[in-house]
Amino acid sequence: MFTLCKIKTCFYCNSYKICAIICTFKTFMKIPILNISQFKKHSHRNDVYINTFSNHIKRNKNLINKPHSHNFYLCVLFTKGTGTHEIDFNSYTITPGKIFFFKTRTNTFLEI
Repeated sequence: MFTLCKIKTCFYCNSYKICAIICTFKTFMKIPILNISQFKKHSHRNDVYINTFSNHIKRNKNLINKPHSHNFYLCVLFTKGTGTHEIDFNSYTITPGKIFFFKTRTNTFLEI
């Protein structure tokens, strides 16, 4: 049985708009959980990570170029640019001034 996904493209089977319910479940089960220590630091503190988003993408693209979640709380403020942020399989438009707050284990993916 097939159903419409809430996401544009299924991350598991790459079909456009339509995939099996099982693909969504498999995708959820395979999403990596990132730890704050995996990000290259700009700060001397071990418990806080602060960076511009453009720098964050350049330095950590191997970690964030696919769906993922975090084991820490996260706040992201977009000051310029546009795109789409997939959060727990729901799409949100990125525009200047948008702020996203994430609790731990929130699934996220960016299309910018």
